[in-house]
Amino acid sequence: MRCCRQLMESQNNKESTCSAFSGLILALNNQIAQSLSLFVDQSECLKSRLKSEPSAVTALNECLNGLCLVRTMESLLTMDNARKKVTLQVIEDSRKHYIRSKRSSLEMPSLILIDSFIGDSYLYEICLLLTKPDLADLISAGLKIRKAWSIFSESREKLLKLDKSAAVENVCASVAFGYGIINLVMSLIPPSFLSLVRLMGFKSDRVQGLYCLEECRLSADFHAPLASFALLWYYVLAKPFTCVNQLELDVGFQVAQDIVKDCSQLFDNSFILNFFRGKLALLRRELGDSCACLERARLSCAEYEEFTVLCSFELAWCAMIRWEIESAAETFRSIEDKSIWSRGLYPYLAAICFGAQGLKEECFALLHKISSIKKRSMNQVENFVQVRTTSFLSEKSTDCSTLFVTSVIEVLYLWRYLHLCDESVLETQLGTLSTLQTYIARLLSAAMLNILGRFDQCEDILKALLSEKKVEKHKFVLGFGYYELAICHWRMGQPKSVVRETLGRAIKLKDFEFENRLHMWSHNLLLNIVGSP
Repeated sequence: MRCCRQLMESQNNKESTCSAFSGLILALNNQIAQSLSLFVDQSECLKSRLKSEPSAVTALNECLNGLCLVRTMESLLTMDNARKKVTLQVIEDSRKHYIRSKRSSLEMPSLILIDSFIGDSYLYEICLLLTKPDLADLISAGLKIRKAWSIFSESREKLLKLDKSAAVENVCASVAFGYGIINLVMSLIPPSFLSLVRLMGFKSDRVQGLYCLEECRLSADFHAPLASFALLWYYVLAKPFTCVNQLELDVGFQVAQDIVKDCSQLFDNSFILNFFRGKLALLRRELGDSCACLERARLSCAEYEEFTVLCSFELAWCAMIRWEIESAAETFRSIEDKSIWSRGLYPYLAAICFGAQGLKEECFALLHKISSIKKRSMNQVENFVQVRTTSFLSEKSTDCSTLFVTSVIEVLYLWRYLHLCDESVLETQLGTLSTLQTYIARLLSAAMLNILGRFDQCEDILKALLSEKKVEKHKFVLGFGYYELAICHWRMGQPKSVVRETLGRAIKLKDFEFENRLHMWSHNLLLNIVGSP
């Protein structure tokens, strides 16, 4: 396996990529301002050399690509609209330069490399567009995904027809990154969007995407560190959110650990790497190490509020997993107004943590605040928060802390953290929920029994719950109830046909909170455990 130090040495032997790679190393090691300064100065220097030295165009293209990447990183870390606007203009100007630099005298590998830079520019724009989840930006992002996909697919086909050489291998790695990242991300979209994806001409392949990213990661290409971080994102964020096969997850965690070890040689103090270290430690139930890594990540990138908020968010989850509800409440409250993704999520999480402690005044002040937030119909998290908030505000019994304990368990379940709680925590909360007979309390009790391996009890609760006539009006409980029953049947060793039939009932349900999340989980269970649906 090529380590990052060897990668750096190989880059030092390539004048055309050295400055671009050095700039990327600076950015990933918390020195974004210095990285931008290097890219700006270097690009101006290369532009001045073009007239007398046309061959400098390749180095300039790589430098502009690095500049666009780091500006995109900065925009995502700050969520500053002014910076975002400047970044989009830089990306557009750079793309125009790439197109102008395509000359008939260039050899095919050089032409394909320019195309890969154009494809990268669309990827950067997509990242920025998706930070504002309104319909117009989503449509624009979809169209740019289609353009990028076409570029990387055609480039890959061209490369396969060329004789292997050093120049071809270098370009292969660059194209592999774009081709791999699109395949991987598109393979993870909610099943409800699959028809739209197919209509746009996509045929995503997760295995191929992972293979291409690994190919790029082990190369001497500028994109190699990005491929490493993309794979870490998949193994410690995306996959654990959808997969319930612990053996498969453990294999992924080991792959992630190997990547972290490899990246540590160049990025040991990187805020991004420390974040992934923290998440990986959390998934392995090493909560002390997780908190330490997340805190280091937060402190090393203090000037970028959006990232510090993300780290605080994860630290609050660590507290919830330990059932340190007071600490979680205060952390969530400290970031309650700082989420761009869901304006109601952080105050809701703070509210239910306060409610679970019996702090009614703090809890209801936040709930009333949430009720005044204008709901965005396309945001399922906000829809969930508004439904639950409305329910709490309308019920007379909402002074009961047990109901808020139920809500804490519910969000741990929905964010895939419940199984990380200690057995003693789960047993205690099972006792708490046994005092309630609400549908959600019974569903969550069954989920905890599933985690604890008490499948007979789990099955009894779910069969009784799902057979009640009135539960048909509660699609959330019905859908997730069928999903948990399918997991229970799978772990009990029942026939695949039984698991498939139960999951089919969950998938057919529509129009309820976190419908897309349930359908994604159900489809992944079918694909990863039962076989193709």
